[in-house]
Amino acid sequence: MLRGFENVGQLGDDYDILWGDGDKMALNAKDSAYSHYYETPGRYFAVLRKQQIPVDTVPVFLQTDGWTATANMMHDTTRVYPIELPDLFTNGRNSVNAAEIAHAGVDTNRTFFVDFINSHLTGINGDNFELLVDIKTSPPRPGVRCSQVRLTVYGDSSNHMVDIMKPGCVHWSKLRFSEFSENGRSDGLNFLGADLTNGGTLELKVVNRHARLLINGKEVYKNTYQKPLRHIYGLDVMFAGIGTLRSVQLKDLKTGKRFAGNF
Repeated sequence: MLRGFENVGQLGDDYDILWGDGDKMALNAKDSAYSHYYETPGRYFAVLRKQQIPVDTVPVFLQTDGWTATANMMHDTTRVYPIELPDLFTNGRNSVNAAEIAHAGVDTNRTFFVDFINSHLTGINGDNFELLVDIKTSPPRPGVRCSQVRLTVYGDSSNHMVDIMKPGCVHWSKLRFSEFSENGRSDGLNFLGADLTNGGTLELKVVNRHARLLINGKEVYKNTYQKPLRHIYGLDVMFAGIGTLRSVQLKDLKTGKRFAGNF
């Protein structure tokens, strides 16, 4: 049987797995073991489906030792590009430059993204916390017109995520608080349009599953979700192009415990 999944009976040709990182695999009755390689740190949810209907989910957690930087290119689904920077987010080192990204193997004339990830067992409650990030999104460059930034908070069985775009680009924005999700194509997320190329702040405040989003100190969205996030397993701040993460402040509102990756 496939390890990690339960109550699926005999696996047949009508099963597949969504690995949670964009890849999927069709299963067949002749094999009893399957493997997958996750290239980027974080927390993923592998979903076993039968005839495209989910029947089980298994979390996969890849921890980091502090902050990491990993690049990938749009439409390049074959690999990611770790960027080795031992002094990241120390002594004023708050970004990576185009030369360092190119050295990692990225064609910087194409659309590329850089994920800054710090994933570990934080001891912070994902349903009672506040998070403030000070960022500066990419200046105009090849492949970057919307200068987006995506902020993700990893949880036990779901995530909180907000996708900020320049005004006029919110068609591609997304927003998630645990089981509750919206996208710009169908839900009119104009409030996620913000030009942060000169800098700005994003703030999440969650109190007893009541979530608020603030951009540059102004509340733009609030909602209440039902499925608890429970434990926070880390953060992912993803920029299109060359972005700068100037500071991170995350703390538990009940215990006061602070994120080990704060700076």
